Amino acid sequence: MNMGEEKPGSGEQPRRQGRREGSHRLKHSQLMSWMADRWWHFGNWFFNWWHPPSDNAYPSNGSYGRSGSNRRSKLWRRLRHRIRRSGPGNLLGAMLWRFHEWWYPPSKDPSPHYSGYGGARRSRFAIARHHLQGRLKRSAFGRRCGEIYARLYEWWYPVLDDPYPYSGYYGRKRKSRPVVAWRKFKRWVRDSWPGKRFREFLYRFDEWWYPPYQASQGYYAHYQHQRVSRPVLAFRRWRRWFRKTWIGREFGWMLDEVIVLFSFLQDKAAQAFAWHRIQKFLSKKQNVAVLVVLVIAVVAGYTYGRPHYRLYVERLYARQAEQFMLKGDFARAFLRARQVMDINPDNVTACRVNAQLADWANSPFALYWRQRTTMLEPTPTNTASPWLRPR
Repeated sequence: MNMGEEKPGSGEQPRRQGRREGSHRLKHSQLMSWMADRWWHFGNWFFNWWHPPSDNAYPSNGSYGRSGSNRRSKLWRRLRHRIRRSGPGNLLGAMLWRFHEWWYPPSKDPSPHYSGYGGARRSRFAIARHHLQGRLKRSAFGRRCGEIYARLYEWWYPVLDDPYPYSGYYGRKRKSRPVVAWRKFKRWVRDSWPGKRFREFLYRFDEWWYPPYQASQGYYAHYQHQRVSRPVLAFRRWRRWFRKTWIGREFGWMLDEVIVLFSFLQDKAAQAFAWHRIQKFLSKKQNVAVLVVLVIAVVAGYTYGRPHYRLYVERLYARQAEQFMLKGDFARAFLRARQVMDINPDNVTACRVNAQLADWANSPFALYWRQRTTMLEPTPTNTASPWLRPR
């Protein structure tokens, strides 16, 4: 503030205040723009320094300029190149190559598969296992096991009597004996007298439960054969009646929103828990393993955790029964003592609380509870005469 300027009065406004604020804002904006420009230049320079252009003009198949790897990657790449080109690196590479050539010898079969790409390489362990399997198959024991397996397969998967089990005929189909027995049993049950009567009953019940749809003149003709269940028909009639009322005309949109939401959730649930999704989920071994582990954990937790939980609840209720007895809340004390007796009839605390309650009520069962407490916990305090005084 300049000393030569006069101070404005109480009713006057400073004349240069707005001008000073404008100039201050202009200087501040200029300063901030200059700082932002310097910061942008510094960031651009640091980026160009940290990501220098590569010496390789064609870093990939399509030339999009030189690749800009950072200096740390370049330093690590140069260090690896030096280690590889050094004497110990060359020696280690040669040793690894020789070990690879020894561990994966070229196969003697020139065409191991349909398209010949040279001899396929397999490890010596795989070659030894292949030779061992071949020897076992060619041995007498292997041939005997093969014959037994072929006979067992022929017996377990018999040829079906139906020559055309599906659309395209590729020979007679085979099914296991339990499947064949189950199909014969279903066919026998279906062709029996109870099965025929039951099918007739199901057909009549289906005709009654899904009555033919009676379309009016305003609907399309191809909807006349649509069938819905009787609860759905009843709900539709109720909804039409509800829409004609005053409440339905005012708040019918809420019912429509609920119906739309319910149908949406039903479709989503049907898609999420579809059978093909469940099969796809169970087809992965890790999912099956996780389910098995979860089932084992739940069974083990229930088997080994339930006794500990019952013991914890028993101690908690016994402690609460004693606390309620000390506070004079006899109703809650009796309730907790009864719950403890349901869990463990030989609980000393519950017997002592029952004895005190019976003594307070002048009940003849007080002596019984005193004696039971003494039998469960024979201490000098319990065996004293006050515990077993006659009524």
